[in-house]
Amino acid sequence: VMLVFIGVVYGSFTTVKTVLNVPVNKVDVSGDFKYIPQSNINEVIEKYTVNGFVSVDLSSLRNELMTLPWIYKASVERTMQNGLKVKILEQKPLAYWNDDGMINEQKSLFFPKNKIVDESLPHLYGKFHRSVLQVYDLLCLELPIEQLPLRKVIVSDSNVVKILLTTDTWLIVNAAELNEKIKLWKFISSAQLNGQLKDIEYIDMRYSNGAAVKWKSSYSKANLAGVLNGK
Repeated sequence: VMLVFIGVVYGSFTTVKTVLNVPVNKVDVSGDFKYIPQSNINEVIEKYTVNGFVSVDLSSLRNELMTLPWIYKASVERTMQNGLKVKILEQKPLAYWNDDGMINEQKSLFFPKNKIVDESLPHLYGKFHRSVLQVYDLLCLELPIEQLPLRKVIVSDSNVVKILLTTDTWLIVNAAELNEKIKLWKFISSAQLNGQLKDIEYIDMRYSNGAAVKWKSSYSKANLAGVLNGK
């Protein structure tokens, strides 16, 4: 009986050892990789698959993939024929945030180690990114198309909003008066500054009766500053 028992134990051990040594036959990795090299993903996967199919810790593999820059979401699952299916969803940047972060399409912050240079993305600055995004979204809806896309939106601690238009012209308003002043600005820019924005350094809308304008030095009326009546 003991011999049979030992034989059963030995046979079971051999079977388990054989199963544990089954290699991973195939790994399917899917995703649209624009910012992260696929080689970085492969290195992590190889680390967890080297000891065989059964030994792969799916949770740990997924968690380590999530630590890679530019990965927003990752999923890992086993498949038939001793395979793995890895799905990667990359971060899709909506804007730069302050000096070191970015905002994704889900309006969440992330901080990639390898920042990209994309001139089509606006630069947003402030204390709370969702509040600044609300200002940015409002401006994109309200401002004339020829003044878009916006290059920068800054909301200071004193609630002053500075907007860099596509013409490299700064528009300055108080956040509390944003809606009112943008309506006034639309009138001023269409009626009195049409075609001249590229020659203006900034327009300060923090005046009760209009706006202060500073012209760029390259403009023929160098350093001219005036007050436009918005009535």
